[in-house]
Amino acid sequence: MEPGTLDLLQFGIDPDTTSTIVDTSSIDTHGFGEGYILRKHNSYDETDRGTEECRNDWKNYVGPVRVWGNRSDTVGNLMGLGMPMAIPERLALCVYISESYEKGEFDVTDAFLSNNMMEQNQNADLDIHTNNLCINSTDSRGTQSIAGAKQLQSKIPLELLETDLDCGKQLIEQWQEMVSTTITHSKNFNNIDEYLEFRILDTGCGFSGGVILFGMGIRPTDEEHKIAREVLIAVWRALALLNDYFSFNKEYREFLESDGATLVNAVWLYMQWGNLDIETAKEVVREKALEFEQKFLKDRQEFLKTHSHRNTRLAKYIEGWYYAMSASLWWNLDCPRYHLAPPNPEPTDPLVKEIEERLGNTAVSPSSSKAKNETAEASNEVLDTKLLLEPYEYLISMPSKGVREAFVDALNLWFSIPEPHLTKIKDIGKKLHTASILLDDIEDNSPLRRGQKSAHVVYGEGQAINSANYLIIWAMDETRRLGNSIFSEIFFEESRNALIGQSYEMHWRDTRKCPTEDEYIEMVEKKTGGLFRFLTRVMTAFTENTVCVNFNLDNLAYMVGQYFQIRDDFMNLTNTNYTNLKGFCEDLDEGKFSYLVVHSWNVQSAESSRLRTLFEERYKTGFMAREAKEEVLGILQRNGSFDYTEKKMGQLAQGIDDEVYRLEDITGQKNWSLRLLIHKLTAKS
Repeated sequence: MEPGTLDLLQFGIDPDTTSTIVDTSSIDTHGFGEGYILRKHNSYDETDRGTEECRNDWKNYVGPVRVWGNRSDTVGNLMGLGMPMAIPERLALCVYISESYEKGEFDVTDAFLSNNMMEQNQNADLDIHTNNLCINSTDSRGTQSIAGAKQLQSKIPLELLETDLDCGKQLIEQWQEMVSTTITHSKNFNNIDEYLEFRILDTGCGFSGGVILFGMGIRPTDEEHKIAREVLIAVWRALALLNDYFSFNKEYREFLESDGATLVNAVWLYMQWGNLDIETAKEVVREKALEFEQKFLKDRQEFLKTHSHRNTRLAKYIEGWYYAMSASLWWNLDCPRYHLAPPNPEPTDPLVKEIEERLGNTAVSPSSSKAKNETAEASNEVLDTKLLLEPYEYLISMPSKGVREAFVDALNLWFSIPEPHLTKIKDIGKKLHTASILLDDIEDNSPLRRGQKSAHVVYGEGQAINSANYLIIWAMDETRRLGNSIFSEIFFEESRNALIGQSYEMHWRDTRKCPTEDEYIEMVEKKTGGLFRFLTRVMTAFTENTVCVNFNLDNLAYMVGQYFQIRDDFMNLTNTNYTNLKGFCEDLDEGKFSYLVVHSWNVQSAESSRLRTLFEERYKTGFMAREAKEEVLGILQRNGSFDYTEKKMGQLAQGIDDEVYRLEDITGQKNWSLRLLIHKLTAKS
């Protein structure tokens, strides 16, 4: 048996089926890696394919690519060495993800993905790298870089979820945790334990673990994760220190040339804690890393001996980290990222003293705009817009799907509208959408919005109406300021359409006159599709991209609007999350003729007659009792309305996909952000 190997066959694990051992006997390892075996995946070519795909996408969508990522001519492809037990068909995607992460330009916590893809209310402002992509906010290339980066942000989770929904969600969750923790964690450390707690997250151990699990197609339970952590904590610490040891020379030089106040590296911290020189501090880190290396081998062996229940999932996961540790060691020994830089300056470099004098100085200078605001003359106005905007600010503080903003961002891959103007267009759309919600909740007598009290319940109907009217006027003024009368014409046309659609929906509800399916669809196209159409028409009129000048996105906007509304109707009557946010079958309390009710009402059957009676009773009482709601659901089921609605949504989803592919053919660019948005909208919950 090779050194470092254990009897894994008892767990049904045989690394030889997917990989071969690499001879490392001639390599100087600085004392690291005793008892560790390096393996190379048999589908190694897939790793190069993933690397090339990522780099080509980056060049096509964003801009120039750095010389190195996870592949070099001297070491090879890190992922081909670090994931020897991965499912071959997943290897290229794992490499693509890792390459993207190494570029440091991706953040999957952007508003749409974080708040909607994972249905979690994470901080939507964690898109920390976006500004780095903008060369010049008014420059078309800078705009394209921003749009391009968002495209790749969308491609990764979309392919993850389409390949393996459960493992894909797991990886996205771990990526989110890593980014949010790195941003919020204090960088002041009193000892190595405090530092390593942070560094394990900062170096992406959770993210790397997610990639390993995705690659092998494993999703451990929460309890299994806890068990694994007890074994893996040592290897995570070893990896963090290993990275610090080999990366210090490069990081130290960059630190000396920057305005940084401190360096996040264990070597630097030991220099500060013990007043050590560089070489002594590096040796302390090396010895500490070796200690954790060997502890992991011991804990790994103990786990495999004591787990008589033969938990194959956990054993494979732990073994995956064993090989990841091996690969990381050999990668760090010779990767160009750490070994192309010239030798470090001595610790007596004059720059060191200058930097040390700045240590602890974390004061942040006020921005120029803030300073200007503080010195500006105070307004003489006593009455301002504070009360007017309170319902608006209350509503936008709630968690939101951000679908319309994501829709605009996705389309901008093709339109290339400069970022300041794009932001203005999204802001106009947001104001109009918020105004419609304020009014809808009053007109529908809805007590809840997104799981919280509706704005009119908190501030009163009059104040909510006043706020909505102000938002419409505000949006109208902002549209006028876009600089072309065509924008105002579009604004008035689509506002008119939305109001007409809303008027018919209320009329049908109040008179208990059920529309035909065609009438319902036309109402949705005017009401829900109106804002999508407003956004696409404004973008088409604004763009200077000759390919898009004659774009007609009306069909896409129609179908997206229809799908959005019909799906909302369906989810309102079937989805537990909707019940938690809005109450049980809230549409029935409103007496709303949703798509399902329209279908069932128009079916010629005794059941349909009973449905009409239940709606008449609801009109008299102003609400529908739970027993009546459950009876309505039964009628809809027996009349085939749920199946009919799902079929309609499937047809719309296919139509939307076809339209996206058609537009991609015209532009010659795949739109991953738009595909991700459609995937989210059309995914079954």
